[in-house]
Amino acid sequence: MKAANAADKMEIYKHYTTTNRISRSTYEMCELFFSRIVLCDLDWGTITRALKDIDSDIFKDWHPWFAAWQGLSDDFEQLADEAVVKQRHVTAGEALLRAAACQHFSEFMHFRVPGEKNAARKNVTRLFDRAIPYLPQDIRKVTIPYGDLPMPGYFIKAQGDSPGPAVIIVNGLESAKEVELFVFAKGYLERGVSVLLFDGPGQGVHIGHEPLVAEFEPVVGAALDYLGGMDEVDAGRIGIFGVSLGGNLAVRSAAAFPGRIRACVNFSGGFDYNNFATINPMVKNGFRYTFCVDTMEAAEEAIKAMDLTGTSSMETPLLCIHGRNDTIALYESCKKMMAWAAGEKRLISYPQERHVCVCYFQDLLPRAYDWLADRLNSPS
Repeated sequence: MKAANAADKMEIYKHYTTTNRISRSTYEMCELFFSRIVLCDLDWGTITRALKDIDSDIFKDWHPWFAAWQGLSDDFEQLADEAVVKQRHVTAGEALLRAAACQHFSEFMHFRVPGEKNAARKNVTRLFDRAIPYLPQDIRKVTIPYGDLPMPGYFIKAQGDSPGPAVIIVNGLESAKEVELFVFAKGYLERGVSVLLFDGPGQGVHIGHEPLVAEFEPVVGAALDYLGGMDEVDAGRIGIFGVSLGGNLAVRSAAAFPGRIRACVNFSGGFDYNNFATINPMVKNGFRYTFCVDTMEAAEEAIKAMDLTGTSSMETPLLCIHGRNDTIALYESCKKMMAWAAGEKRLISYPQERHVCVCYFQDLLPRAYDWLADRLNSPS
């Protein structure tokens, strides 16, 4: 009887996968991305449309994934075009954001064909910029000077009196200021905190062209200078939030500017990356691409420079959020960071979770927003 029940269940499973045409192997390969995609307002139906005809190993051949998401981006942009003609501005803004997200997810681990990646990355910004006039947020395009490298970004003003608090949100290895970071920005805006998003070296539009710099403090220093010159911002109430590799960059910057950064959130960033040899090969490729080096050996040397061992500990309040099963930034690395931090500190950990705790976004993100907003919304 038990064998019959198992067989019946398998027949049902086959029926469902035949209906939506997602193979079991494709589902298992791509499952890690699903929460991240949904976070960016692309629903399960859109994911199904993207995956339904993929029957190859995307980690060996990214093109089927790339083509599927490119096609969906075109569909959303067509919807936006029709909405603009009919002056349906809410529809236009939402569709353009989704088109930008599809472009981003098409290219976010696509390292083997730089021309395709670069073109898609430019489209992410183009589509987001098209969306700005139709969005309810007060979004201003900015350029932050950093030596000879202009850093494009967005200042998004929260409602409320000026000058007010602001947070700098720092990119991870393969995130986009127009997509994931914009989602994070909306959480802070709703809590009265303005937001600065930008692409530093090795990030966003600069990825693959300008190498990421481990010593990120001068980059954040330029962002602080920019915010400090704005009438809308209280320079005494600036925080920083970094995701994944951006968490490491945020922490080292908060430690470097204790009087200028009031509080720091590190979301899945490591104290060090001594486990580079065991990291997923696709992620290792991302490090190689971001550091603009030709070999994995060179990438490993570059990421060793991100080790915070030997740096002065930070007095700035710190919130760390981490999954205990993280294989990219190990939980042990996070615990090193907590031991190193000398000021107010708190760790939120999720026992069964992987990198960036993908199953707990709706739990952890409100905690991150509230913790930082509480410290920035109080008077200087």
